[in-house]
Amino acid sequence: MKINFIASDQRKETLTEEVFYIKNMVCSICIRVIQEKLIFLALPVQEVELGWVRFKKILEPEELNRVGQALGEEGFEIILSNKSKIVEQIKELIGQTLYPNESPKGLKYSEYLSKSIGRDYSFLSHTFSALENLTIEKYVICQKADRAKTTL
Repeated sequence: MKINFIASDQRKETLTEEVFYIKNMVCSICIRVIQEKLIFLALPVQEVELGWVRFKKILEPEELNRVGQALGEEGFEIILSNKSKIVEQIKELIGQTLYPNESPKGLKYSEYLSKSIGRDYSFLSHTFSALENLTIEKYVICQKADRAKTTL
């Protein structure tokens, strides 16, 4: 089965390792699920963090397809386009702010996101809305509501 990836702008590579951003990776359970899948595939994983995976080597095309298929079975997707990476960074940062010790002290979300990502907020907002069909503000409200539901 061939995997259809999001548009391939470029893969972030060095000579010895490769990093992929993962769509829909929003919590610590997601990290554990992805780690288990990659261990099962016997791939050289160096690190799995919220929103991305670093491999110890550059993956061969068939390995990349296996990763994409395995992650797709769990509702995740490898992100290869730059705008999609930005959207996932925004989601990751917002997710982190839902925990008391991680929230941005004295900053509005617009300032926090702009400062953390290093891009103008209007660009971030436009990019997020274009890809998600939802404003950042509405996304924050939905995430807070979901977080409140899980704590009840």
